[in-house]
Amino acid sequence: MGVAQQLLHALHEAPEKERYGAKIKRQHDKPMTACHRLLQSEHLSQEAKEKLKTKRATLNPFKLQQKLEQKLCQLHYSLRSTRPTDSLNFAPNAATLNTTSVS
Repeated sequence: MGVAQQLLHALHEAPEKERYGAKIKRQHDKPMTACHRLLQSEHLSQEAKEKLKTKRATLNPFKLQQKLEQKLCQLHYSLRSTRPTDSLNFAPNAATLNTTSVS
């Protein structure tokens, strides 16, 4: 799980299930982030909880999204520039063209 997902994305906890014959009734908990669940936990020390709170306060979801999109664009560009020449969508550029013509 990434930092953004742990601190910013709320998820449902596994539901409690009750079976009534062939039907199953599920009761879901309130959606919370993994960080929020840890902060509510009794098993985590107060010092660790303070570290989590400061980490969560310093994150900006919009900047994280921008960084993610930039990295995806870089990846897309690098994959596109290393495409094999026998690809159906290959468009030769000046570097791959042979400038000498045979007559």
